[in-house]
This record gives sequence, structure tokens and C-alpha cells, in this order.
Amino acid sequence: MTELWQVWQRFWLLPVDRLPLATMRLVTGFTLIVSFFIYGLNLPHWLYGAPVFEDQLMLELYDLRAPYSFFNLAGSLTAAWVIYVLHFIPVILFTIGWGGRWTTFATYLAFCSIGNRNPAILFGFDEYMATFLIVFLIHPAMDYFSVKRGAFKPGALAPTIALRLFQFIFAVRYFAAGYYKPTAQWADGSVLWETLNNFEIWKYDISFLHPLWNSFGLMSLGIKLFELFFVPLILYRPTRNLAIGFGLLMHLGIGVMTPLMSFSWLMMVGYLAFIPSGWLRRLYHRVVKNEE
Repeated sequence: MTELWQVWQRFWLLPVDRLPLATMRLVTGFTLIVSFFIYGLNLPHWLYGAPVFEDQLMLELYDLRAPYSFFNLAGSLTAAWVIYVLHFIPVILFTIGWGGRWTTFATYLAFCSIGNRNPAILFGFDEYMATFLIVFLIHPAMDYFSVKRGAFKPGALAPTIALRLFQFIFAVRYFAAGYYKPTAQWADGSVLWETLNNFEIWKYDISFLHPLWNSFGLMSLGIKLFELFFVPLILYRPTRNLAIGFGLLMHLGIGVMTPLMSFSWLMMVGYLAFIPSGWLRRLYHRVVKNEE
């Protein structure tokens, strides 16, 4: 037990390379900018031609989700457009690495403001993006790719706690996803097959693959087992790269074949927390050297 406790302490307390978190912050910021721009293309639609949703409609759409949004202040569609544009300011500052926790918190508020009013932000993208931003509140990760690099001086433990907390949440959610998948339905492939033939979420007709039913059972069972055993697979060095590769391919497939690209992309960005920092550092120094 003493040895396990020491391992647990080292996991949470030993210093980590800050480059992976900074890379995640940069990619997260660009993802938010692109997402906000895309949401703006349909702003009148997701506001249903009105400045705000009716309270009852809001509850029906979002169940018990909090109705907080800066769009509540809009008295007209013009005002809603102004508020929408203002949402970009903290996100851009966060992306270029200016302002530390203040711009990170403002970015979190901006994302929640749009997320609480836009029904297009569904299926995990909202939850995982909020998780990313909460982790960056612990350490804004502005050590690299920042216009004011070195201006923000975090505590010695902040980067470690932020990275380990994200890894911990990511792993727990994977385990929960695998645990709550019904084994019988996932083992025989029925859930995966029904999902792939649901044209509300699937882009292509793959009914011609029905003779390969057994292979769908193997794939779906493999996904469940991968999620259940993600932690040992990622902790054990010989299988770490295999786990990262499988996870990236799985989410790439989901993104390409379904309308869930934003969620899949964010999940792939999350794997930056598990990629050996040496890979990123070698790439970083190569890019910096080329720029010089």
C-alpha cells in the first residue's frame, strides 16, 4: 500500500512538461474560433428568429440545463449579433495566449453562453469543451505559443495538477462509457449495426455490409473493451502507442462517418495529454529552428 501511495503522489506532484498543455490550449482556442464562426452562420435559425428562446422551450430543449446566456440580454436580433461578435474577444485572447486565467474564465463564460442557447452543440462537445476550459483555469498553459510568453507565472504544481486532472477525467469517462454499454447488445453487434443504419446520424448507406454482421460484433465489443481497459493500456508503455492509435482512429471514423466531427475532433485533441511529450518537443524545436 505504501508503494501504491507513493506512485499516486508522484502522479499528482511530479513536474510535467508544459508543452502538451500549451498545444492543447492553442488547438482548443482555434477550435472555438472556428466553431463560433460556424454557429454564427445559423444564428437567426438557432435563435428561431427571436432574440432569445422562450423559457418553457428552453427547458424542453435542454431538460434541466441552466438557462444562463448573454443572449438573454438581447432585445432584438441586431443586439444578438452584437453580443455574438463580442463572444469572440476572450476566445481570441485565450488562443493567442494573453491574459492568463482572466481570459480563460471569460472564454468559459462565452462558450457556456452560446452553448446554453444553441441546440446544435450536443453529444459531448459541450461537456468536453467545458472540461478543457476548467482545466485551463487551473493552468492557462500560456508558456508556449503565447504573445506574452513568460508573463504568466503559475505555481509549481499548477501545470501538473491541470494535466493529471484532465487525464483522470478523460480516463474515468472512457471507463464509464464502456461500463454502461450493454455487453450482450455490443457483443453481437446489434447496437453498432442499428446506429450505422440510422440515417438521422449516419451519412452513408451501408446495408450491403449486412453479410459481415459478425465483424460488427467484434468491432463493437472491441470498442467496449478498449474503453473499459483504457487506463492499463495507456499506463503500460508497450501498449500506450497502440491505445493512442486505436483511439485516434476510432474518433476519426466517428467524425468522418457521422455529423459528430466537432465531438470527435475534441476527443482527438484530448489525446495530446497522453502523447509522450518528447514527440511534441522534438516537433516544436524543429518548427522553431525552421522559423529561425
